Amino acid sequence: MVRLLPAVGLAYPFLVYFGLGALDARQIALLLLAGLGLRLALVSRDRWRAWVRATWLPITAVASISLLTAASNESRVLMLAPALLNAALLISFASSLAGESAVERLARIRVPDLPPEEIRYCRQVTRVWCAFFAANGSVALWLALRGTPADWALYTGLISYLLMGTLFAVELCVRQWRFRRYLGGFTDPLFSRIFPPRVSSEARTSESPAGVAARMHPEICETKRGEDFVEIDMRIPEDLACWPGHFPHHPILPGVIQLQWALEEIARWTGAVPELVRVDALKFKTPLLPGQQACLRVTHDSGTPTFCFEFAHEGVVYSQGRIVLATGYAR
Repeated sequence: MVRLLPAVGLAYPFLVYFGLGALDARQIALLLLAGLGLRLALVSRDRWRAWVRATWLPITAVASISLLTAASNESRVLMLAPALLNAALLISFASSLAGESAVERLARIRVPDLPPEEIRYCRQVTRVWCAFFAANGSVALWLALRGTPADWALYTGLISYLLMGTLFAVELCVRQWRFRRYLGGFTDPLFSRIFPPRVSSEARTSESPAGVAARMHPEICETKRGEDFVEIDMRIPEDLACWPGHFPHHPILPGVIQLQWALEEIARWTGAVPELVRVDALKFKTPLLPGQQACLRVTHDSGTPTFCFEFAHEGVVYSQGRIVLATGYAR
């Protein structure tokens, strides 16, 4: 029931439109008030304050409209809720421009320390959303007062959501293109391929060899070892020393680094520096980018000096090959 109520809120325009064919406006308003009361009753005490802070705008809009409709029994009043909600959002976003903008507050949930350039960008995006709420609310208000109920329901229940989703998607693309920060979000694998992270080369030329070597290894998340295999879950750091030269502005993890990491793991496994004879069936299928997750799996063919390796993640194979060592490494 708790999960159903947000869907009911999104479907408000169509519920009102079809409801007016069977009930009068006052009855619909009373049902809406009863639904709000039920939702409030289902909120646990420990979540009450957080829930109210997150939902007070739509609750206030629907409750106000429902009370006015219950008093007047005027169906047009029910249709004012989307316009009132847009007006409330406009006031909220516009007033935030006096200090920390609304979009900046949302961005800091994921990235607490925003650079000045991104703070300015968030203010610009907040202004864009203000313009959207003003335009969207104006259309919703005109349809509520002058349009047909069918046109009002179509716009406020479908078209406005599509416009909002389009604006959100476009802004997300622009944000990723400008800042290219990937922190493990579900869209990061896609955007990191379209907009590879930018890597600064400042101060790299004066860095000591020891400092460079320290930045040539992955971030190890988890290691699993078996009798004839080892799996290492890792994250590709954004500050690897190889990025500026491979390639500037479009960093890709070099194949030789992937091979080196596999050989280093074999060295830990065997307890000796591997004497490489050759690498067979070597394939680099998908680029590995800064910030991506990967799993290095190394397996050993028992009784032979052959080790197979594969870099993969969630079904995507980045590279694979078969490393053949000197015969003294047969196990």
